[in-house]
Amino acid sequence: MTFLRRQSASAASNATSAAAAPPPPPAPVPTSLDKSTLHKIGLFLGLRTESPTSYPTAVPTTAKPTTATPTDTPTMTPTNSPIEVPTKVPTAAPTGIPTDAPTSSPLPLPTTAKPTIAKDDDDGSILRLTPNETIIDPLNNTIDSVTNPSSDENLSENGLPTFNYDPSSDSMCHPDANNTTDENTAAFCKDVTCMHHEKDVDDKLFVSLGEDASMDEDREGCKMLWFAAMHESDELCKAAARGQHAYIVDYSIALNSALTNAHDSLQPVLLLGRLGMENENSTEPKKFGMWAEQRGVKVIYVPRLSFQDNVNSHLLEHVINNEFGHLQGPFLRLDIPKFVKEHSLFDIPNVCKHHVLYTDVDVIFANRITQQDVTNLSKLMGQAIISYGREYSKFGHIFNTGVMVMNVERFEQELPKMLQQARDEKVYPKHDQKMINNYREANDALKEKFQLLPMHYNWKAYWGLEPSAFSQVKILHFHGPKLGRGLEVIAKCNLTAISLLPPAYKYHLLQGICCDRGRTAEWSIEAINLFKAPIDHLCDIADQS
Repeated sequence: MTFLRRQSASAASNATSAAAAPPPPPAPVPTSLDKSTLHKIGLFLGLRTESPTSYPTAVPTTAKPTTATPTDTPTMTPTNSPIEVPTKVPTAAPTGIPTDAPTSSPLPLPTTAKPTIAKDDDDGSILRLTPNETIIDPLNNTIDSVTNPSSDENLSENGLPTFNYDPSSDSMCHPDANNTTDENTAAFCKDVTCMHHEKDVDDKLFVSLGEDASMDEDREGCKMLWFAAMHESDELCKAAARGQHAYIVDYSIALNSALTNAHDSLQPVLLLGRLGMENENSTEPKKFGMWAEQRGVKVIYVPRLSFQDNVNSHLLEHVINNEFGHLQGPFLRLDIPKFVKEHSLFDIPNVCKHHVLYTDVDVIFANRITQQDVTNLSKLMGQAIISYGREYSKFGHIFNTGVMVMNVERFEQELPKMLQQARDEKVYPKHDQKMINNYREANDALKEKFQLLPMHYNWKAYWGLEPSAFSQVKILHFHGPKLGRGLEVIAKCNLTAISLLPPAYKYHLLQGICCDRGRTAEWSIEAINLFKAPIDHLCDIADQS
């Protein structure tokens, strides 16, 4: 404890010095655009401009696209199919914090002021890091040194790690022989107000349905299409090869957990955007796409959104900076009705014909999702176009689109009005969540078209579990802290490391440590290391140097 107090003293001193430093001068605003930039903007807006003498290789090509036929649609891998489990990595002894971490006096107690939560970024997370930026696990100085739960005693009957209701012995939240938590942790958490929910919070939603809640619910016994989406940037494999957070790795975890817990209730579909890539109009798979297809995923390659010109003309800063992922990736889910029609996805045998599930790639299917669960989600929709749910708070508000159920026909009918409103706004939404929420909030009459998603289908790793049991959690969504971005800090209740993480994560960390005692985060790390595919199965590592 003396060590922690000494660490805290220096941190407070450093924070005081940082606060006194004058802010840096603002970056100069460009007053003109060079010829290459103007040409790029013209191409994206459909204008004819003079071509510059040299041009980036990421210019969209004009090759004629080839479209896969519905007969090529694979079926989901059976439940007994092998799941890739990475080789067990030796666990390094916890070192506490990096050697260059600040030293400090006792950690300050959290304030009780109303939290200011950072809004979601384009990809559904709180923070967007640059390609060269990473947050290494302060416990072991590496992301990969977390224990891999490969021994049988750590696994439950469904092959996932067993959830431990008591924090592990190396956690600062672990109680001693007198059932007393570490004194620093207790002092740190004494003023934290934990969010609460009722144990039967989701049961009340389903009970209220009645027998005739929906006139067109999907039949029982069908598999719901499960969509995930991302831009297939080359930077994904480069980041993964450097040991940084990468969404292709996230998807491997999500898919492998779905193959375990939803093999007979979900049919996976992956949308891979290729806007601005050399192979933009190609449907030839790269290694990641082939890996997914081999596991029963229907992979759809997307050169452009149906409303791509609208996005490009309003988000010019992303056009100028060649940020194609931001111009396409966050909006791919809005085109789900288009993909369902073009690829005849509702003609796949035994697929539900009206509703689909969408999730961000950074999820784990934590427990069994049955065909009855799928039917209940469809019935819960009633006359709504989409059902989605809570973000940071447990309060029953509709906000986070990281997990949502969509009535495809009704959403398709509503989308043109949603896009028109986005065009009419002073600031064009930078991602789908903002666009959908703005549309929902624009008119009270529209709110009946949106349904609250049961909270156990968009559970957060920093939420206090009780009074729920972990077996009730269906989909765990890594909103905010992720592996290498704070999840390990929550898992070990590492108070000293909090100051090393982005301020936007503060309240997520407080809830995860003080209200859940790091247990869900610790289970998540074990599950992540169990289900993540080896990088060389997803990428050609030799090409990522």
